[in-house]
Amino acid sequence: MESANPTSLQPGEPFNPYGLFNGIFIPEAICKFRGLSLGAKVVYGRLYRFAGKDGKAYPSVPTLGAEVGISAKQARRYVRELEDQRFIRSERTTGRQNHYLFFWHTRLEASVETVACTARCRQQSEHRLRHVEVHCSRETCTTRHTTNKPAVSDIGSLLTGRF
Repeated sequence: MESANPTSLQPGEPFNPYGLFNGIFIPEAICKFRGLSLGAKVVYGRLYRFAGKDGKAYPSVPTLGAEVGISAKQARRYVRELEDQRFIRSERTTGRQNHYLFFWHTRLEASVETVACTARCRQQSEHRLRHVEVHCSRETCTTRHTTNKPAVSDIGSLLTGRF
């Protein structure tokens, strides 16, 4: 399906969303973590989007709430939940606006290792051959990888079972 000009679309029409919208980013490990409410996950994703090169995010609580469609009071609750779970910390400096720091969490480790594992798998030159899906043997990896199976080059190899 090709992406149509969004101004020509009518409600109810199918469309391709690929590359069409800006949005928030919620790491997969946080999405899967059952120890956070959905609201806290969305607030984390919006804070993540606010983060600058210094790794800090500077939105006010009312701005954060408005950005995700909730009240400032509810945004404050979700920020507190993220702080209680040690994903972020809010810091107030004298005469300056609040800022949020992100903290490394054990829940994020598996996500980073999965990305690295998948990248290594894609870099293998044998990856161009036929593949059979297998589970990665690394304890922390949750992705499915492909393992190389010799390509059948001719019908004789197929019939004799010699690859």
